[in-house]
Amino acid sequence: MKKIYILVFSFIISSLILSNQYSSLAKAEEIEGEFSLLTYNVAGLWDPVSSSNPAKNTILISPKLNNYDIVLVQEDFNYHSDLIEKVDHPYLSSHSGTMGFGDGLNRFSIFLFIDFKREDWDDCNGVFDAANDCLTPKGFSFARHEISDGVFVDIYNLHADAGGSQDDKNVRKKNFQQLLSKIDQWSEGNAVIVTGDFNSKYKAEGEVRQFADAGFSDAWADFENGGIIPGIGESGDRIDKIIYRSGESLQLSVKDYAVPNEDFLDSNGKELSDHQPVSAIFEYHAEEPVEQLTLIASIASNGEPQPGQKHRSSNNFSTVNIPSGTEKLYWEIVNNSNADTISFRVKEDISLWTDPIIFNFLKNGSYTSVVKNDSIYISDPTSTGGNSFTVNVYAVE
Repeated sequence: MKKIYILVFSFIISSLILSNQYSSLAKAEEIEGEFSLLTYNVAGLWDPVSSSNPAKNTILISPKLNNYDIVLVQEDFNYHSDLIEKVDHPYLSSHSGTMGFGDGLNRFSIFLFIDFKREDWDDCNGVFDAANDCLTPKGFSFARHEISDGVFVDIYNLHADAGGSQDDKNVRKKNFQQLLSKIDQWSEGNAVIVTGDFNSKYKAEGEVRQFADAGFSDAWADFENGGIIPGIGESGDRIDKIIYRSGESLQLSVKDYAVPNEDFLDSNGKELSDHQPVSAIFEYHAEEPVEQLTLIASIASNGEPQPGQKHRSSNNFSTVNIPSGTEKLYWEIVNNSNADTISFRVKEDISLWTDPIIFNFLKNGSYTSVVKNDSIYISDPTSTGGNSFTVNVYAVE
């Protein structure tokens, strides 16, 4: 689809300069594909207090993660460097800290993801008892993964409160209510996958069943239980789950579901974590809609940082003046023969402070969320051949 847009852009670029607006006339295109996903609690607590042996096992887990397109891990605390040592995924979340400081939630992906963020649970139970959940900031993370050109799925990774007391159960209910509220806020109309260590089964009334009540399907139930979510008091599922829902323009279905435990054993046949890994293969079908594009900015950039600058390669530009109803931004690179391989960052120009990164690793044809800012610039360009290039920014309706 992007190739169609690029051809159209090249044809009418002169009129864009005059009118500053372009309406897409391309027909809707059907997009199909699949991707694999793994969720795994890697038991990365400090070794003396872990029920596994992470000081030895984490480095053994690392290369095994490369068999999956998207990997979501929990309890990635004290041995993060070992976990990523042999990971080939190009896109990794930043580590939030060791046990007691970080949430232990990380993700590795062959797909670019944007808008990554973490949120702590509002409620926890137990400091020196009840599974000690309040000793580290448990919660959930979010990112929007681009599984195909212009096709996104929102993926949440969670680690819920543990323990079996009534207080633990009450807190888990609140955990899931908090996450469902954020899904309503951040992912309205989007395809969503929620995975991780739920510490809850469907037999418990009012806990993880809230997701089924909200319209989510379960990969295990779809593939191994005839699509049926167990009733209250019924067993069969596990606490490590992959649940999902389709979106308005992206349909998800489960092609395969597995617990690939035999692939995560040491040389003596012992499990590498106190949890078993859970995987699924998703098929997706999307009909890419006709998009209304409005050019809102066109900025020239050097092929390398400007003289005297470590990162900045362009002057400031603005994305403030966008049409109402804009859903996302589309970034196009022109005027360089390496346009399809160039990547760059977008930073905000802030006085007397380090300029923050607004968007990371953008390429020709990237989509991003909408940011209104009148002091942003291009930085850290790569693969430019040392030559300048131009970035056109479009509002997508």
